[in-house]
Amino acid sequence: MSSSFADRLDEALVKLKTAGFEIDRILADAAAVERLFRERGDAAIFMDCDKERDVAWYLGEFELEARPDPGCCIRYRDGGRTLYAVVEGDAPEDLDPPDAEETREAA
Repeated sequence: MSSSFADRLDEALVKLKTAGFEIDRILADAAAVERLFRERGDAAIFMDCDKERDVAWYLGEFELEARPDPGCCIRYRDGGRTLYAVVEGDAPEDLDPPDAEETREAA
């Protein structure tokens, strides 16, 4: 297992993409976002230039959404199913959609 949080996140993203899953977004708490800045630098997270949306992007490719509960996970799709790959902490308590599933396979 990699030593840094950013490395673990990157490995999970690569694993999911390589397996052919559609990555919807990364959900991360403020502490996780701060660690990404520290570990990857300012260029790791971009704010969307569309003033109508309050969105950030990790490495310019993955939508990054703030979550109130601790941790970080990746929401992805497998056909019609929505899954959450936990990188750190737990999946959100209120999974969206409600029939989504939590998995620790990718992280």
